[in-house]
Amino acid sequence: MTLYKRVFALILAFLTWQGVATISAQVILSVEISDDTGANRMVHFGFDETATNGYDSGIDQLAPPPAPFGVFDVRFIGGPFHLYRDVRPFSENETVWTLQITPANGATTINLEWEFDHQYVSRGTVLQAGAQTIPMRENQSAALAPIAQTVQFTFEPPAQTVTELNGAEGFRLFSAPYRWMHIRDVTNGLWTQGFPNAITTAGDPNVFFWDEASSSFTAAEDGFAELTPGRGITVFVYEDDNFDGIPDGFPKSLMHLGYTRMDDVQVPLSWSGNAANQGWNLIGNPYELPLDLAELQAGIDYENMNPFYYMWIPEADENNGAYLIFDPTGPEIPEVTFNGIVEASKAFWVRASGVNPELTFSRDHLHTARNVANQPVMPVARFTIEANGFKGRTAIVFSEDGTRSNIPFLSPLRMNWLELATIDEHGFSTIRYAPAEFDEEQLIPITLMTNQSGWAELSFDIPAEILMLTEWTLCDSVDDNCYNLNGLNSVQIQLPEMLAIPFGYDDSKMPQQPILQSEEITARFELIIRPKHTTAEPRPELPQELELHQNYPNPFNPQTRIEYMLPDASEVVLEVFSLQGQRVATLVQTYQTAGSYSVSFDASQLPSGVYFYRLSAAGKTSVKKMTLLK
Repeated sequence: MTLYKRVFALILAFLTWQGVATISAQVILSVEISDDTGANRMVHFGFDETATNGYDSGIDQLAPPPAPFGVFDVRFIGGPFHLYRDVRPFSENETVWTLQITPANGATTINLEWEFDHQYVSRGTVLQAGAQTIPMRENQSAALAPIAQTVQFTFEPPAQTVTELNGAEGFRLFSAPYRWMHIRDVTNGLWTQGFPNAITTAGDPNVFFWDEASSSFTAAEDGFAELTPGRGITVFVYEDDNFDGIPDGFPKSLMHLGYTRMDDVQVPLSWSGNAANQGWNLIGNPYELPLDLAELQAGIDYENMNPFYYMWIPEADENNGAYLIFDPTGPEIPEVTFNGIVEASKAFWVRASGVNPELTFSRDHLHTARNVANQPVMPVARFTIEANGFKGRTAIVFSEDGTRSNIPFLSPLRMNWLELATIDEHGFSTIRYAPAEFDEEQLIPITLMTNQSGWAELSFDIPAEILMLTEWTLCDSVDDNCYNLNGLNSVQIQLPEMLAIPFGYDDSKMPQQPILQSEEITARFELIIRPKHTTAEPRPELPQELELHQNYPNPFNPQTRIEYMLPDASEVVLEVFSLQGQRVATLVQTYQTAGSYSVSFDASQLPSGVYFYRLSAAGKTSVKKMTLLK
């Protein structure tokens, strides 16, 4: 298929989707010409896939012979036939219609009027009348001198981009890659619902705008709402493109037609304060080519904006989706960061950091070949949790720059969660920066956020050069175990019961705000990084010898708690025996660091009687007696 036929087919497909009844109506622009004597004539021009450059019966409309001079007359000229309706085949080059206008005697003005109807004919046509050049997209009328004259309508064919959507059903972040695009242009080929001029007004809306001031999403109000250049929208993409009950699957091809934006774009940013949920803006690539975020320079292209960016990648994590981060001054971290290239029609998150934030995109920021290895190399410790087909990650970067800020955690755009994040005084972070000097102990709280249950694998990827200098201990507050990470690659942990927190989006497909603010989410783990060969005094709370405390309550029915203290790290075994010496339970059997521990014992399956519990650690043993009364 030739290029012009492919472009014409795309325009017809787009306009057929818009719901217009006939092919001629889909690509025809009507113009009314009148003068102030009351005379008027409606003429029509445009495209039809079956038209030729000559007269086509049933498509074109012939004009009668010209009227005598002094009688109002309007007609398209330039060929062997004069026409009131001049329809052409679509061309990859510009198309020109010449209109001859003769005013009536005594006329003092000639007026041309038309309506912008969201079609590409009206978007791409310029009216040339003498010295006047009038874009018909931006104007709906023109006033001409009352003289016999010819004017020209020149149509520039639109450019096109095709974006492939991978992954699975769920949210996507889009922007307008061309000038003058509205919601229906950007979502062309996708199912939309729940607002005027969507495919259907029925159902819950699936297109949303983000409002920084209120830190919330708002539903679209009109499918013909024109998108502000550089602003992003959030769209729930259904697997079924037309709701016929037959899943259309992925990948999907998203076709965009439009007119290239050559000017700079002042991106609409706002800032309401420094609270954790404030300053977040959903913006997008305003051009038809990939944007390279590494080209942006502080003080030149942006002011009062944090220099890190979040892209929602639907196909990440086996099509579950994940936010990846680009920090041009930070290291590349597998499965945590991306390369800073934003494809056409894609949107992403930035965070304003002060009053009057500014960001300007230009075509100088479009992607050209660059070496992504220009990002600095820093030691990175990566933690990954995996269960039920989901993954969560957090990273600790060791930097000699002690002023670097942590990069916040954004809640993913999905209903099922398994996420890790470090915690600081500002909230949750995906990337935490820690000092590269290991002259004192570092304590880093880590939270686990999930609505999954069962067992999960928590794995660690810590650089060997860091392990040579430090000892790493991870303590789990749920199962009361501590793990020496210097000798481990992963551990199995029990996931908690489902959290009653709205993650990602709710049942109506309304996305939740991306910044979590919940007192219900606390640290599950404490990561302790100690320098080796330290001369620092031991922490005063550490015990000086092995201590096994009396269980409480005692007697008990059927649960009790056993506490013990370890002076040094070692393998620990805590067991329960019957009066006859039979082992009835093993409560602890793992490596633990020095410190205090508490373990719960449930004897609901045991008969009443006297039992012994024994603690063995570092070659020493301690035994105590307890009584179960039912």
